[in-house]
Amino acid sequence: MFAERLETIPVLPHDIEVLSTTFTCSGVDVVVQSGSSRNRWRIHFDGAIGLRVLDEGDLLEFWPVCSSQNGRIFRILSGGWKDQEFQREGFLCRETNPNLPEYFVAGQNHCVSVLSDSPPDILEIDHVPLVSQSS
Repeated sequence: MFAERLETIPVLPHDIEVLSTTFTCSGVDVVVQSGSSRNRWRIHFDGAIGLRVLDEGDLLEFWPVCSSQNGRIFRILSGGWKDQEFQREGFLCRETNPNLPEYFVAGQNHCVSVLSDSPPDILEIDHVPLVSQSS
């Protein structure tokens, strides 16, 4: 597995969790939230052709390269999901777009792989306050 960390603006904290994924004709949105600050960000991949969401425990080949100490969003250079899909004869992209980039969003419990021609745009969307329970 070879990957490069993307230097993102804004810089995402190390304690993000994937809250949701949305795949539409305009691309893929991944919403993440920091466990400590409760801030949320939308990570948008324009022109995406696919996404995969798995528990981090099912992606051991990505560690330690894509661990939280190294970043949160990576471009996978080889050995990722795209290379697995390229082994299938029915994967049309293998012929039509062999240089399609693969991106990886590492959450604390879930991780998202995205096949997209465009690097991600990141937007802070809100802050969820902690709700205190009164006695």
